[in-house]
Formats: sequence, C-alpha cells, structure tokens
Amino acid sequence: MKLITSISLFFVISLLVACGSGSVSKTELTKACNEAVNWNEESCECMAGKAKEDLSAKGQQLLYASLTEDSEAAQELARNMTLEEATQAGMFMVNAGLSCAVPEGD
Repeated sequence: MKLITSISLFFVISLLVACGSGSVSKTELTKACNEAVNWNEESCECMAGKAKEDLSAKGQQLLYASLTEDSEAAQELARNMTLEEATQAGMFMVNAGLSCAVPEGD
C-alpha cells in the first residue's frame, strides 16, 4: 500500500511540475519568444513584460506552451481556464505584436 501511495504521489508531483503551478518568469517568456518568433530582443522583452502584467498565471503558462510548441500542455491548460482567461491569452500575441514587435533589421 505504501508503494502505491508513493507512486501516486510521485505522479501528482510530476504533473504539477510539468503543468506548472505558478506563473512563468519573464526570462523564460523572453527566451521562448526569441526562439519562436522573428522579433528582436527588445520586442520579446516587451512582450514578456506585458504578459507578466496582463495575463493570469495560467495565461502565462499557456503563452509559454504555445511559444514552445507544447501542444499537449497548451490543450490541458486551455481546458482548465475560464473563457475570459483563454480568450485573453489567445489574443495576447496579436495585441502584443501591435505594441511590441519591431521586425528584425528595423
């Protein structure tokens, strides 16, 4: 019985770590942006700052999962968000792009 409890606890902790229980750091969001989007460093830092200000912790996690192309995590997060959170996170890159993005070379 102890073995089953230990194994179950391990999976629960692993799931919490994998899905994230808190917000994503500005550094992590900036790095993910740099790797996923054709924006310069300044634009990615702007986007990450806006995400920290405008999105809930789940919204930040969804943005990070989207930028890192972790579709499984993104789907799981979206299922556990309110409609308002999901809509805000879904529209975030469009809005951030309008206010932050400066194409490379400009």
